Amino acid sequence: MNFHHLSRFTYLACLVPSSILRTSRPRPVKTLHGLLAAIFLMALSATSKAEVIDLKTRDSQIRLLIEGPANPSHVVALFTGGRGAVELRSDGSIGKGRGNFAVRTRTMLQARGMATVVVAAPDDNRNLRGNRDRDNYAIDVGNVIGYLRSTFSRPIWLHGTSRGTNGIVLTLPKIKDASKKPDGIVLSSSITKRNKYNSVFDAKLDEITGPVLVLHHREDPCRVTPSRGVKTLMKALIRAAPKKAILFTGGGQNTRGRKCGAKSKHGFIDIEQQVIKAMAGFIKNPG
Repeated sequence: MNFHHLSRFTYLACLVPSSILRTSRPRPVKTLHGLLAAIFLMALSATSKAEVIDLKTRDSQIRLLIEGPANPSHVVALFTGGRGAVELRSDGSIGKGRGNFAVRTRTMLQARGMATVVVAAPDDNRNLRGNRDRDNYAIDVGNVIGYLRSTFSRPIWLHGTSRGTNGIVLTLPKIKDASKKPDGIVLSSSITKRNKYNSVFDAKLDEITGPVLVLHHREDPCRVTPSRGVKTLMKALIRAAPKKAILFTGGGQNTRGRKCGAKSKHGFIDIEQQVIKAMAGFIKNPG
């Protein structure tokens, strides 16, 4: 898809280059002047386009926010956690859910040459918590992938974070049409412990194929996403190949809100650039 023809909404993305940060632990910028200069230079070169699509699916619709460079290398569809009810406005702005890890880091993927697609909940099921295992939702996810594949001649990846990981692993085994399957998936802060809702282990993980990247904070404080579950998850993905798990440390200086919220180590607060650099690297070269 060529973004030059999109006209609904245009914005200037201001990003801190990944070179400012190491891939292990964040390194403080030496001076405020240097940081501002880096942001200014990126702002001059990082113009992106955006389009809002209301995709018909079943007897409902799903709103998509598609953003990125004119000729992206890859397309990454983003699935949020919690209720999945990210608020995508018709002008391309985002209300509720804009602080979600997958949503707030999308410009970092765009800066690395990728298009991103924020996926809202379907109109007839605005609360996906506990409902991501339903057959209708698998149809919706398949239709989103099918639309993106017919629109872009680029690899289609899915990134789900927190309960968004359930939205991916619970639906993919139900999608039989190869044109509606992704080229790879990223699971961040996976739900590895069941409470009254599903965990990733309620899915048919042995039926998931293709590249899989699992990202997790070693000190994730959320009770349903303990990092010790990553090893079990990787073992259960017996047909996924290549597959890789990365456990991160550090960050947390600006933690606020709930332990299972987006602004804690559960949402990789303060190490976003480090995590996205690793994600983009795997997506571009999963071998």
